[in-house]
Amino acid sequence: MAGGIQNMSQIPISSAMEVGKQFGFSSPTAESKGWQHRYGDEEISQFRAPK
Repeated sequence: MAGGIQNMSQIPISSAMEVGKQFGFSSPTAESKGWQHRYGDEEISQFRAPK
């Protein structure tokens, strides 16, 4: 039997992006060559299959 609560507010969800900006990354995907090759700059959708 499991129980209890989980505290997930210790680290804000946007903290990785904020640190990335300090190192010159404008977004999680903009500087990724693999992401750009696979998806380009089209809108991300869970309903559309990758090319």
